[in-house]
Amino acid sequence: MERQEGSRKILIVEDEKDLRLVYSRLFSGRGYDVETAVSGPDAIAKIRGYTEQNRPDGFLVDIWLPDESGYGVIRAIRENPVTEHRPVIAMSATTEANLEKARGAGADTAYRKPFDFKKVAVCMDELISADEELGRSEGV
Repeated sequence: MERQEGSRKILIVEDEKDLRLVYSRLFSGRGYDVETAVSGPDAIAKIRGYTEQNRPDGFLVDIWLPDESGYGVIRAIRENPVTEHRPVIAMSATTEANLEKARGAGADTAYRKPFDFKKVAVCMDELISADEELGRSEGV
């Protein structure tokens, strides 16, 4: 997906089709270019293929995914030099201990489902803005 000038891009990693659609519409409505992944292996393949020109500005990652946990996806984001500093929000209908484990894997923050969608979107906006202020949005 080619990024439009001045737009932000997000990768949404969610196996549940209805939630993926809700998140996609939410972020598209906020001006984001949205890319999605339906499983851990799908997400990891995309993460490993990113370059400075096509990488997302942020990631929204479900913890419970088929074939590979969200923890593995978060670790893949942090291990790739192109994506390692990009903001990551983890989400899941799980315990606080598992959300803390997601933070330990490298998520900037984590939300328990169900959550306020707009609150998560505002959080992503703020994380990306902070990243841009640090000069990392251009790969510096």
